Amino acid sequence: MGVFTDALNESRRMAHDGNGADPDSTVSSLSMTDFSIIETAQREGFIGKQEMRKFHGHLATRNVCAHFSPESTPSLNEAVGVADALLNWVVSHLTRKGQ
Repeated sequence: MGVFTDALNESRRMAHDGNGADPDSTVSSLSMTDFSIIETAQREGFIGKQEMRKFHGHLATRNVCAHFSPESTPSLNEAVGVADALLNWVVSHLTRKGQ
């Protein structure tokens, strides 16, 4: 989540115009759960509701992969799919900012 929180903090700094969020207050991945970081990103306008739901789904899949049980053992493809989806989102977001 470090890349995600770094991007969120940078977006908040760039959007600050004196009336918005305090640029000195940052989102710290050390003091927030992954779920709440995603909700904060949506609340700050960094992602939309649909993307928030998609990230929550990826987070649930990641949690199953990390804490699997005999009843629910995800495939390697599912685990790789979560990482692929998140990395593709970060790359596309960074590419859009550079245009």
